[in-house]
Amino acid sequence: ALPDALPTPQPAPAHPATARALRILVVDDHVDAATTMAALLEINGHTTQVAHDGQQAVKTAGEFRPEVVFLDIDMPGMHGYETAQALRNMPALTHTVLVALTGWNGSHEKARSKTAGFDHHLAKPAALATLKALLSTIAATLK
Repeated sequence: ALPDALPTPQPAPAHPATARALRILVVDDHVDAATTMAALLEINGHTTQVAHDGQQAVKTAGEFRPEVVFLDIDMPGMHGYETAQALRNMPALTHTVLVALTGWNGSHEKARSKTAGFDHHLAKPAALATLKALLSTIAATLK
């Protein structure tokens, strides 16, 4: 007699049913950091675009209409605070959630990011679990 066949393993779902896929723009002048973060977000079921400076972020956001923007603060040229204010002034992005992602993590920086229009402030490097938890919260609040 043949041994009983082992059960076929079922693939795990690509992302939990509770988390909704989001359109996310990742903005960082460090190309590797931006592309790595975007790849991790895509593995978790999200659609991403990447920009490497403030002007490119504003242009890309106008076309892509992200629901969430992870935005580095310390960028040459148009820094993250200016970029956040420019994004906040775009009518198509009224409900977009802006997340400061920065090495600047003191209380002064957190207050300044809030004034600039950011909804959240995360220290770099942000753990994947932190990003996933934040995105689940954001997805639950978006219509």
